[in-house]
Amino acid sequence: MNNLVDRLTEQRDGSWMPYIPPYDGGVEAGIVLPYQDPGKMTSTEHGGSGFLGCENDDPSAQLVGECLDAAGLNPRRVTPWNAYPWFLPDQGGLNTRMVKEGLEPLRQLLGLLRDGHTVVTGGTKAHDSWRRFTEEFPDEAARWRHISTFHTSGRGITNGGRQTKADGVALVVDAFRDASTSPSSS
Repeated sequence: MNNLVDRLTEQRDGSWMPYIPPYDGGVEAGIVLPYQDPGKMTSTEHGGSGFLGCENDDPSAQLVGECLDAAGLNPRRVTPWNAYPWFLPDQGGLNTRMVKEGLEPLRQLLGLLRDGHTVVTGGTKAHDSWRRFTEEFPDEAARWRHISTFHTSGRGITNGGRQTKADGVALVVDAFRDASTSPSSS
């Protein structure tokens, strides 16, 4: 999987993207967790880990980890990803062009997961990415169950202030619990 990250980085003239951490499932995972774009604490230039993972020193990443724990979902069963997988130094500002640029890398990632079954999109940009993916690659998308939930950022988890953080967390935990059940076992 990290060979894919290296190839995608090389194809973009060195546009950097974080690696998948060793504590996540990688190609053995059944669940993919796409969010928006890599946060600052994925970047070693900003004091981060170099990885896209729930152990980063970042409130959003830490909340993903807490929700996985609360759902009883071991990180070895998931692979994190982003609608736009390359790091944006200025953060945010993800536009339609960038979401479209992330579709082919997502297709390549999903192709590596032989036993994959569920994609859990976190947040508006990730939902839009999956919608566009299903239009662009309907055959590949058809093999995946899709569950949508909230982004774990402060604004995302409260749905822009329309719900409490506790309510948002409960909904993310429910989505993770649902994802942990393989469609063939339900």
